[in-house]
Amino acid sequence: MRRLARHLLTCCSVVSVLLGIAVCVFWWRSYRMSETIIWRGDSGWRSITSACGDVEIGLFVIVWPPSHGPNGLRYERDNARPPFDYIRLMGGNTGDMHSSREWHGFIWHQVRNARLGSIHGFGVIPFWALALATTFLPLGWIGSRLRSRRRRRRMKRKGFCPGCGYDLRATPDRCPECGAIPA
Repeated sequence: MRRLARHLLTCCSVVSVLLGIAVCVFWWRSYRMSETIIWRGDSGWRSITSACGDVEIGLFVIVWPPSHGPNGLRYERDNARPPFDYIRLMGGNTGDMHSSREWHGFIWHQVRNARLGSIHGFGVIPFWALALATTFLPLGWIGSRLRSRRRRRRMKRKGFCPGCGYDLRATPDRCPECGAIPA
């Protein structure tokens, strides 16, 4: 079971490193061009945009009658630009409830309307935060590898079996617990 957990941690760490590299590439590209992925459907739209060092998230949820317009996933590219909060420019409707949070470059603005059953959301996440988030798992993996290596050396030095940790001072040639032959 421990071995399976170690392999799973290794695989997740590799995926995290690859995600970190992708985040850094998109971070660099965000200063050269703005890229947007938009999904439109009968329940509104969602978007993710790279905007000069930030990731911009847009959300509009409402139940519309089925439309014959362009639904599905779409990719758009434009000139580089800073994040643009379209919610602040929107005209209001009766029953709109606004909420806002801003903290160290993180932004979330939201407009809910219970009467219409709609939610408009706009968020900004700095790329540095995404890059930092992708480093935690690989650093944990490195730390666990260093701890296990140090533990094995300490066990060997004190006369314990490297496989199961059994005390080998009485039987230094072979471990009676797991059958391992110490080097």
